[in-house]
Amino acid sequence: MTDPRTAERADPVEPAGVSRRVFAGEIPELRELSRWARDLCAAAGVAEEVALDLEVCLNELAANVMLHGRDQAGPRSFSVALETAADGVRAVIEDAGPPFDPTQVPERPAAASLEALTFGGYGLPIVRGLARNLRYARDGDTNVLAFEVGGRP
Repeated sequence: MTDPRTAERADPVEPAGVSRRVFAGEIPELRELSRWARDLCAAAGVAEEVALDLEVCLNELAANVMLHGRDQAGPRSFSVALETAADGVRAVIEDAGPPFDPTQVPERPAAASLEALTFGGYGLPIVRGLARNLRYARDGDTNVLAFEVGGRP
């Protein structure tokens, strides 16, 4: 698979197999993000399990952008590029929010009991469990987060 970030920057026309879309930074957009990703996966013959892993990862990461990347002016849009192949998908999420590198967030310690569980903070552990090659870069004023699902040996 080629790197969608490199391909996007080199040429405004997406290479074959890469689809890119911009989403409003509003929670209701998560449904459209899911629909779009599922449709692309189905068209490329991506296994349903891989498509579901992708959907969960995209929703968790996009929700983080929407909830934590906002400023006083309101929500920020973000873009998603997906490169599909029958054995997996490479995803790149870009947003112009404050710098945030999710790869540097420490692992959440296990709760000692059910009573000790707290609300929130489970999205990144879920993504880490489903995705591989999670990578972050700051490109000027843009957060760039890339990951892959499927295609595992």
